[in-house]
Amino acid sequence: MINSAGKAIARAGFARAVELDQQIRARYPGVWRQLDRFRADPSVEWPDWCLLPMAASVAVVTNSSPLYRTSDIPPSKQHVAVLSAMYAWRFSRSVFIVHPKLASQLAGETTDDLSNLADFTSLPNWCTYLPAANPQQSGLGVWAHLEYAPTTGRPELRLLLDFGGSLGDLQPIRVRLDGSTVTEALADLPGPATLPAGGPTQVDPDVRGASLAERVKGLITILAYLAHPEADIVNASRPTITPQRYRSAPPGRSIWAVGYHSRTTS
Repeated sequence: MINSAGKAIARAGFARAVELDQQIRARYPGVWRQLDRFRADPSVEWPDWCLLPMAASVAVVTNSSPLYRTSDIPPSKQHVAVLSAMYAWRFSRSVFIVHPKLASQLAGETTDDLSNLADFTSLPNWCTYLPAANPQQSGLGVWAHLEYAPTTGRPELRLLLDFGGSLGDLQPIRVRLDGSTVTEALADLPGPATLPAGGPTQVDPDVRGASLAERVKGLITILAYLAHPEADIVNASRPTITPQRYRSAPPGRSIWAVGYHSRTTS
């Protein structure tokens, strides 16, 4: 089962979630109730694999209306991304701790073949949070959820790279799930000049250009594994239960051990 290092990662992950939640609520009072109301709006429809389109967070950040009519991402795109990811994460309150051997194995399996929407609709939570996506590479956490863009009808995998810092320091990544290759899917990947000034540069000087692209490809491989029905995912406290996509926020929080029972990591 998870060792002391993994437990420390989990504790740090929950602490980070609390920190971001506090920053969000201080900046946008009543935000979670607002997003709950948007999700309950019967006049707007979206696919059931998406908890709530990010257009709802756009409406909160810009204080705009009506909902889902915005075609442009506002200046505070980091804020929109963090609100969307954290709102979805509140419906699981879980962290996934990946065994270092499995993380290394998956990193070596990255290809440029695009995993399409069907490969990610079985992600274990509405927003899957890996506080240390690769335990052997410090300074990289990731929040991942599926997004439906109402203006284009495009399915997307949204990644929020977390290197620490405030809301504006997190790096949103759009992975298009209607292309043919990962390279095409990452067409919007930021270059060095557009990375947040307070985020990756302070933690990992190698997170630049092609390096960032390779790390994002590695994250996609890990997430595709988590979405597989035969993935080795065990609850650290209650081994008999499985991850769920709840429609209401659970009362507690969960730690999920990934790759700790497979033969490849024994």
